[in-house]
Amino acid sequence: MAVVLVAGFVVIAAELVNRMLGSAEDQGFQATVALPDGATVAGVSATASRAIVHVLLPGGRDRILVVDPASGSVLGTIDLAPQAGGGSVPSQ
Repeated sequence: MAVVLVAGFVVIAAELVNRMLGSAEDQGFQATVALPDGATVAGVSATASRAIVHVLLPGGRDRILVVDPASGSVLGTIDLAPQAGGGSVPSQ
């Protein structure tokens, strides 16, 4: 019985140390995302596997970049354009 208790405490202690130190997935990373000349970042939103970057382009245009934060590679872009006629986007 004592062996089972000791083994349980060892498992709990190991798990606590692992959580305090963090796993390899929790470690930071560094990546570079190239922006067009004159562009500025207006905002960033992130999930565990993607970063969504709102970029203001020269001339007042907007672009959304979908980025893999670990590698910095741009997975996709969305160019935002004003609606024809200058109206607002209808709500759904």
